Amino acid sequence: MKIYALNIALLLLCVLAYTFVQAPGKWYLITAFVALYLLFLFFAVKNVQLRFFVPYVNHTRQGVLLTFDDGPVTGKTVETAQILSRHNVHGLFFLIGERAQSHPDLVQKLVELGHAVGNHSYSHPNRFSIMRTDEVTQEIQKGEEVIRSLCHQEIVPFRVPFGLTNPRIGRAVRRLRVLNIGWNRRTFDTMRSPDAVLQLLKNRLRPRDIVLLHDSSAFCAEKLDAFLQWAGQQNIKFEDPHAFLQEHHS
Repeated sequence: MKIYALNIALLLLCVLAYTFVQAPGKWYLITAFVALYLLFLFFAVKNVQLRFFVPYVNHTRQGVLLTFDDGPVTGKTVETAQILSRHNVHGLFFLIGERAQSHPDLVQKLVELGHAVGNHSYSHPNRFSIMRTDEVTQEIQKGEEVIRSLCHQEIVPFRVPFGLTNPRIGRAVRRLRVLNIGWNRRTFDTMRSPDAVLQLLKNRLRPRDIVLLHDSSAFCAEKLDAFLQWAGQQNIKFEDPHAFLQEHHS
């Protein structure tokens, strides 16, 4: 695994510095190596785009894929799905297992509208990134079981909660051999105003983008329709999520 190679490289560099560099320079150099190592790990944990711990699909082959996290939410998820459908666009909705279990009718409506669903863990625990490997495995498995029990979708992809990765999550994902979908266009739609999100998408959206949104956000309620109208005027092509999943399923 990459983390083991990185650890060995750090150890070798420290040994070389200790052996061949005179004091006090050796200690400055070793401190610098360790600081760079920790800085890299910080960015690797925070950025799924690096794909250091967990393999992710971060781009499409051609069009834009709209993805929505943290549903289903009453009064939000289906409404978002209906806006998409009015523009003949299908989204990929990453559902929290507990919520899906409590609202099977919302999941069924997503399926009826032609959208795809994915697994966003069973309970989306705040401590997901510090859980043991067996706990992470259970969260992923249980979430997928719920999703599969509510729809007949052949491929159920996974998206890690909070977008944080580490070796334990990597081991669980590889053990379960799930298809991991990341993103490369994060909108922070739960923190920014709908107008700010709309402007961000207009300025930065590119072909092959996987966009991260939340169906419960104010943006989806207030500006998703305007965004899709603008995208149509710009002749932006959107990916069909079912075809996308088939293409990347191994």
